[in-house]
Amino acid sequence: MALHTVNYEALEVNVIDAAVALGKWPLANEPRYDQRANARMTFGNLTRTDIGLDGLAMVAIGDIQRHRHERNGKADKPIARAAYLIRSLKTPDEVKKLRDVYGSSCFIIHWNRTATLCGRVRRS
Repeated sequence: MALHTVNYEALEVNVIDAAVALGKWPLANEPRYDQRANARMTFGNLTRTDIGLDGLAMVAIGDIQRHRHERNGKADKPIARAAYLIRSLKTPDEVKKLRDVYGSSCFIIHWNRTATLCGRVRRS
């Protein structure tokens, strides 16, 4: 069921983009899709090594707080009828951190992107 059919807004949080925006870690800008995807995976792995296996979950939490602050002036006040779609989670530690912070409001859905990625690589 799509979120809009139940009057929810989907807000995307890409942990790699959010971590890049912090300005601490460089991300190579590669021309081909497969090279960009590999650079982003390497970036995520290096960032996790630097800040811990749950570190990118903390980056995602910070980005959610940014969304909230921009929308309603308070980082700790949820946006009514909003769902955050967090992309690029990789480790069980990241999932655990999100569940620790958001409790029963945290739903984890795994999406296998293999077919999508194969098509993008062929076209790049």
